[in-house]
Amino acid sequence: MLAKLPIEQEQITVFRAAVKAVTDSRVANAGACGELVFLKTKVFEQDYMDFCDNFIANDYYPEYARSKMQLRRDALLPFLGHPLLHGGLQCGEIPVGGFGLNVFVDKASGRVIHWELNALP
Repeated sequence: MLAKLPIEQEQITVFRAAVKAVTDSRVANAGACGELVFLKTKVFEQDYMDFCDNFIANDYYPEYARSKMQLRRDALLPFLGHPLLHGGLQCGEIPVGGFGLNVFVDKASGRVIHWELNALP
């Protein structure tokens, strides 16, 4: 059995509002009705950028994964040392082809700074 992932209840409204404001309709709809899988405050530091750099440089990982990590790194870099909401949403049924959404929200502005949409198996 999987461990229960953390959800900061007091941040749900702010997080959902930020996600619903994204112009991509799939993301906005997930913000409105997706199942919240996790939500917590994170502060990224230089060590996470180092992790990203190592991942991006490692040919072991497929190009698409390294490209996604580069996009994440570029989005998070200006927010090093600042509190972000990091949350995950799930939409649709897993056997039918739903998707998972990984979202980073700047707590100061309440806006999404990066999101990643991943098809569920």
